Amino acid sequence: MSRAPGAIVSVFERLQQSYVLGKTKTYAWRKAQLEALQRMLSENEAAFVEALNADLGKSEAEAFTTEIGFLLSDIQHTKKHLRQWMKARKVGTPLVAQPARSSLQPEPLGTVFGCLGSLLGSLGLLLGPLGRRVLVSPPSPHPRPP
Repeated sequence: MSRAPGAIVSVFERLQQSYVLGKTKTYAWRKAQLEALQRMLSENEAAFVEALNADLGKSEAEAFTTEIGFLLSDIQHTKKHLRQWMKARKVGTPLVAQPARSSLQPEPLGTVFGCLGSLLGSLGLLLGPLGRRVLVSPPSPHPRPP
């Protein structure tokens, strides 16, 4: 992806449009996104370990335990409970609205723009907050810390 501002805005607009059209509401779509994130983490584990070692001095075991494994576990937990979390739940109805019934229907939270990821920070903090469509842009290339 080009890092030109116009290209980034174009990608964000496509993400926003798919949200507005309701594409993000289905169980199948959400599960597919979780599985894609899981594949990305698994297939690129060595690269993530290398980056976490170079930037933060984390050993392979520490990188997996505190970052990659944590995210993979979080994804598994989310996949296991996703269908239940998507169900509408009955909630109390205010007296003035009686005899109506009320429910709470969980919905996707929208699209986030301007999330800049840093390999000098936690991978878990960057990728962990599931539930939003996020445009993640890595920072410009930077020199490695000493």
